[in-house]
Amino acid sequence: MNISVIPENRPGWVEQPYGPDVPLSVPSIGVAFNLINRVLKVEEGSPAQQAGIQANDAIVSLEFLPPADQASKAKSVTVSFDQTLKNWAYAVWMIQYNPTRELKLTYSRNNNVESVNLNSVESKEWFVPSSRGIYLLPQNANSESGNSGRAVNMGFTTVHSILLRISI
Repeated sequence: MNISVIPENRPGWVEQPYGPDVPLSVPSIGVAFNLINRVLKVEEGSPAQQAGIQANDAIVSLEFLPPADQASKAKSVTVSFDQTLKNWAYAVWMIQYNPTRELKLTYSRNNNVESVNLNSVESKEWFVPSSRGIYLLPQNANSESGNSGRAVNMGFTTVHSILLRISI
């Protein structure tokens, strides 16, 4: 089945994954999806190619090592992948958000698990949306009424508030 969509005129990825195992959100077309942990392609001349990473390697984990000058203060952060944890959106965000951290990449090839350390390089193709305290995801809160009279009152108040915000 083919589906045609016309993207809205807004950025493709503006939301920080709020935790591991969160799908990649593409609000311009209204979808979210998980990414698999297999290497599709290795860019020529990249740190991954220099470290021997190959297409079809399965990424097992990424460990974000603290900068050498902060090794005693900062802690490493590990993002793991398996059949149920599909953390690529979170991992990509973390790579962009921590561009100076060295990565310890653990991968599997032909049932052999190996690790390599990688240094990031600056890319003009990726960006990190603002992390300056602007939270772009909807803030959801559940309210419980406690009884049916209060529930009707809460419903009326909510509908009234929404109607007042609609401009004609």
